[in-house]
Amino acid sequence: NSIELLKLENLLRDSLALAPDVEIVLSYLEMPDTTDLPAHYHPGEEFVYVIEGSGELTLEGKKTVLKEGEFVKIPFKAVHSFRTIDQHARAVVFRVHEPGQPDRILVE
Repeated sequence: NSIELLKLENLLRDSLALAPDVEIVLSYLEMPDTTDLPAHYHPGEEFVYVIEGSGELTLEGKKTVLKEGEFVKIPFKAVHSFRTIDQHARAVVFRVHEPGQPDRILVE
């Protein structure tokens, strides 16, 4: 059951009654093996749960392997990237960030 193309789909974008100046975004991510997401950050915090597969997260220069069933919190505006190596990955991504800002800001 291989995944052929990178898929990033926003499933929900909404505000919070408790904090109306905060936007939440729920996304679904599929990445084939040997695929890189470039270094970037978000205008908020990001929470990632790996549904299937694995990959290498680089978070502010530190590398960590994330596997199926694992969860990571990416701090506010922390520069990070993700790459799959020898298998695909599927994940659910939940972000809480400043409204009206881009979903991600690429860095070199």
